[in-house]
Amino acid sequence: MMKAALLEISESERRIAARPVGLLPSRNMNRIDPHDWGFEKIRAVDEGRAAWLESAGSCDALVGVLVKALNEAINRRDFRIAVDSRNNAFVERRSIVQFQMLPRYYDWFFSARTGYRAQFWINPAAGRAFNSEIMRSLADVLARRLPAMLTAQRIEVRTGDGVRQEEDTGTIEIPCEEIARSLAPDRAKIWIAERLYSSGRIDEIGLTVLSDAARNNANLSNPKWAEAINPKTGEKGEGLRAPTPGPEESWLDLKGGFLLVNGESAQIKPQDERAEQINERGWT
Repeated sequence: MMKAALLEISESERRIAARPVGLLPSRNMNRIDPHDWGFEKIRAVDEGRAAWLESAGSCDALVGVLVKALNEAINRRDFRIAVDSRNNAFVERRSIVQFQMLPRYYDWFFSARTGYRAQFWINPAAGRAFNSEIMRSLADVLARRLPAMLTAQRIEVRTGDGVRQEEDTGTIEIPCEEIARSLAPDRAKIWIAERLYSSGRIDEIGLTVLSDAARNNANLSNPKWAEAINPKTGEKGEGLRAPTPGPEESWLDLKGGFLLVNGESAQIKPQDERAEQINERGWT
């Protein structure tokens, strides 16, 4: 539960969120050729979806949509905050914020040529720069609108044999200032939510969404990612998956860096390595 009233949306945030979707010139729209990133397979089964992805707005407009979605989630008090830590000691902690998107904007974020993954496809540096821009905008919303203290879900993590298991062990009080530091643009990342943190339970929505995409959804046409092999399973072309979850699974994750006692921060996977992996195969 919140310890204080949420702050109202600022006028600058209103202007960002009100940017006309699909009407702004894109920084990268012309940098990806349709032969390199196409929707032919999607069009064969869903012309409306393919048309939506073809006409998706600019990168700047996508940032505006994300800002608007986060503000609306805060207005509804329907967002999730969780904390995990190195070695489950809860000394060097990181913050995780989750919020819901409309499914078609989730689709734009993940699968359009002006979406998130597409900027990494251009090159890892472009992807990292876009990630930082998104995180800067969303972290600013959180810093402005959240109360000074919040209650977060306390997540313990165990790994073994290449499997990550998470357990919700209750709640923990966390300062908004700590969330802001963990989600600083140079140490944080955004991605589709794979685990949804609810009070007392963790829903594995990512496995459902991506498995359904593998079985039932038409893939992107992307020759580069079609040849990429998962080093763990040997499966080829996983980055081509273009999931279309329902509203209940259309959530995004903001994952911060672990704040170390020496004042520095750390990620489970370094940002450069993550950017290279998304560039090469479309997932990480």
